[in-house]
Amino acid sequence: MTPKIVRIFSRLNIGGPAIHVVLLSEKLSPKYETILATGKVGAQEGDMSYLLEEKRSFHHVFIPELGRNIRIWNDWIAFWKIFRLLLREKPAIVHTHTSKAGVLGRIAAVLACVPVRIHTFHGHLFGGYFGKIKTFLIIMAERILAHFTTAIVAISESQKRDLAQRFGICREEKAVVIRLGFDLTPFQKERADSERLKQRFGLPKDRYLIGLVARLIPIKNHASFLRIAKKVLLHRKDVHFVIVGDGELKDILKQQISGLEIDSYISLLSWQKEVKLIYDLLDIVCLTSLNEGTPVSLIEAQACGKPVVAFRVGGVEDVIVSGKSGHLVEIGDECAFSERILSFLAHPEQKAEMGDVGKKVILENFHEGRLIKEMDQLYQDCLQSVSKN
Repeated sequence: MTPKIVRIFSRLNIGGPAIHVVLLSEKLSPKYETILATGKVGAQEGDMSYLLEEKRSFHHVFIPELGRNIRIWNDWIAFWKIFRLLLREKPAIVHTHTSKAGVLGRIAAVLACVPVRIHTFHGHLFGGYFGKIKTFLIIMAERILAHFTTAIVAISESQKRDLAQRFGICREEKAVVIRLGFDLTPFQKERADSERLKQRFGLPKDRYLIGLVARLIPIKNHASFLRIAKKVLLHRKDVHFVIVGDGELKDILKQQISGLEIDSYISLLSWQKEVKLIYDLLDIVCLTSLNEGTPVSLIEAQACGKPVVAFRVGGVEDVIVSGKSGHLVEIGDECAFSERILSFLAHPEQKAEMGDVGKKVILENFHEGRLIKEMDQLYQDCLQSVSKN
C-alpha cells in the first residue's frame, strides 16, 4: 500500500521554501501519495503559486486562512480545515514546513492520531524577527511541539546546532540534517544575450552589475546593501547595483535610495520567474541578511558560476566555502563587505576562479536527487519506527 503524506505549508510566497515543498511533493511520487495544503499569499508578497501550474503527481488543497499573519479566528478555521483533512485522508505522515503551518499542522496531526509527524525548519524565528518576549514564547511553543514530533528536519548543520544546543528546541538525536536540493539543470543552460537582456531590464551596458536577490522584508537587511553600495561608489563609478524581489519594503527602499543620492546607480526589479536571466547578467551576487536558514539565492548564483559576498549568519556558511567560492564577512561590517566587492572588481581572474569553485560545490551538494533520496530514507525510517511500537 502506498503511504500517504499530507504536506502543510503556510503559503507559496517567493522564496526557497516554496520551491522546496513543491519539488518534494512532485518528485517523491509515485512512491508516496502526496497532498499539499497551502494558504493564501499576502497582498504585499510575491506569489510563486505558478509552481503549481506544472504539477502532475500530487493533489493540492487550498486553505485561504492558512496565511502569514496571526489572526485568531482565521487560524482557528485553518486548524479545523487541516484537522478535517487529516481525518478524511488518514495519512501515514504529516510533514509541516515553516512556523505557523508547523504549529497548526502538528497539533491537528496529534489529535487526528497521525502516526508520523515531521517538521522542517527552513529558517527560524529565534533571531532577527521579533522582540524578546515574543521570541521567548515561540521558543517555548516549539519545545512543547517537539515532544509530539517524530523527527525535526534542519536544513543545515548550523541550524541543527541552534535547534538542539543553543535554543534547546529538541534532543540532538531527534534533529536530522537534510540540506535543500533543487533542480539545477535550468542554471546550466547557455547564457542569454547580455546586451539584449540589459536593454530589456533597463540596465546600463557599460558597468559591472552587483546584485541582491531577496524578498523585500526587514530580515533581508536591504538597507545595509544600500550603504555598502554607497561605499563602493566612493571608489568606483563603473558599477551598478541591482535589487530583485517584491515585498512590503519597496516604497521604503526607494526613499532610502533617494536619501543616499544613488538613484542613478541602483535598479529595483520585481521578482523574475526566470531568475537565471538575472544571474547571467550579474558580475557579483551579494546577501546582507540578518539571519538565514539556507540562502537559495546564493545556491542559484553559484550554480551559474557567480562569485558571492555575504554576511556570516545562519546557514550561509554552509553554502559558501569562504575564500574559495566567495567571501564571508562578519555581520554589520559594511566596510569589509565593500572591500571584498572592490577586490573582486580589481581582480577579475579571482572572480572567475571563485565562480568555478562555487559552481562545482553547489552541483555536487545541492541537487534534487540527493534531497529526494535523503527525505525518502527519513520517511521510511520513521514509518518503520512507529510500526515497531
